[in-house]
Amino acid sequence: MPGVEDCVSACAYAVPAPGLKLSVILFLSCSICGFLILIMRRAFVKGELGGSSAGRYGSAAAFVMLWFIYVIFATLSTYKVPGFDLDDAPAIGDVLYKGLTTARQALEDNVRNGNG
Repeated sequence: MPGVEDCVSACAYAVPAPGLKLSVILFLSCSICGFLILIMRRAFVKGELGGSSAGRYGSAAAFVMLWFIYVIFATLSTYKVPGFDLDDAPAIGDVLYKGLTTARQALEDNVRNGNG
């Protein structure tokens, strides 16, 4: 059906997601830190809840701090504050491809010139 193929290529609808890369990285980092806190509490306190007052308040403060870190950095990325916007940064695959292509080109140039 030619009409469907034309619409798929011409009627593409993309929703921009500003700050998504940094938000995902922050979420994974904060969740790993949270799991490490829970694992350490289980190892030392023998449970996630309870323990001394200092341990309870310290864990609560750490979780609140992780939440603030996530909210602040995700907000800075969403509002495109310089240094926090990963949307314009090249993907790691693009960087690796460019580096490998440049290295291959340099190697080919060396072979052509008789240096390699």
